[in-house]
Formats: sequence, C-alpha cells, structure tokens
Amino acid sequence: MRLMKPFVVLLVLMGMAVAGHAQKYAAGDKVMVQLNGNWMPAVIVDAASADKKSFRVKLLYMRDTKNAVMNSFLTVAIQHIKPDNTVATNTSTTTVQQKTVAELNNALLGRYQIYTGVQKNYIGHFYLKAGGAYRVALSSDEDTYAQGTYEISPDGQTLKWLGGLFYQNRWEGKLVKQENGTYQIIFSGKAMAEKTAN
Repeated sequence: MRLMKPFVVLLVLMGMAVAGHAQKYAAGDKVMVQLNGNWMPAVIVDAASADKKSFRVKLLYMRDTKNAVMNSFLTVAIQHIKPDNTVATNTSTTTVQQKTVAELNNALLGRYQIYTGVQKNYIGHFYLKAGGAYRVALSSDEDTYAQGTYEISPDGQTLKWLGGLFYQNRWEGKLVKQENGTYQIIFSGKAMAEKTAN
C-alpha cells in the first residue's frame, strides 16, 4: 500500500497540470495566443474540436505588406492560449469602460485644424467621423481628401491610427482635454490639431 501513495500523488499532480489548460473559452473572448514564441492579442471564434483542446481565433492588429489592417484566422492549441489580462474581467467595469469610450468618441467627432511648430502654422484639416473613419486634406489641396481609420484606446487617452495618412506618417494621437471641454490631439513633438466650431 505504501507504493500506491507516490503513484496517487503523481496522478493528482498530473491532474493539476491538465487542469491548468482546462480554461473555458467562449466565442468573443479576448485572449493572447502564442505564435513563434510571441504572445499576440486575439479573439476566440469557436472551438476547433469537440474536446475543446484547440480553438479557432482571429488575430488582432495584423497588417499585410501594404500596412493595411487585416483579419487573420487560425487554429491554436489550448496550451498556447491564455486570458488577456489587459481586458477587465468585471462585467460592470467593462460596461462602464465601453460606455466612457463611446461617449468620448461622440465628443471627438467633428472638424479639426492641423498646426505645426511653435507659431502654430496651419497645414490642413481633417474630420473624425462616426464608425472609426477620418478624412484629411492638406493646405496645398484643401479639396482633396485622403481617407483613413482610427480607434480610441481602451483607457481613452489616445487615438490609434489604423490606416491612412496619419498611420503612414506614424503620427501619435494623444488626447488632451482643454478647459472648454474640447480635445486637442497631439500628433508628435510639434504637430497637433484643435477642434473647430464647424
């Protein structure tokens, strides 16, 4: 009987190891997946097998050779998936964050003038539109617009340019709230934008 105890302990330890990968995932869950040694953000699409040992996922923020955002779907074994700890696990907190970002998005919509330098030299304007789109025209050709897309960071501190001129120029999008309640957008050290009345 004494020989049985180490065997039982071994079985328990094996069970704990397996349980470590017994994480339950559902469609829409935000996770991190391990690819070539790197962890990347993804969303669960569905289970790829009946025993749920692998899942189909959609990678986020993947880009093609032209730097366009694309959706990449693949199947990943469960041992290469972990919860995305950057996502709030408390449902009420997540709802509040989503509501705050939605309200911020509505406040940001409209026309902005772009300035550069200490003297605030005007170089063009752009519009933030509903649905995560923007269009921009430079002062050299005010009637010709380039299109692009954006999203607001979960913390509401920055705009992330997903495509278009601002993405190509690698401009940042830090949001700075002004005393009058509008927002200034800081692109880089000397380039910024201010919201206009029209």
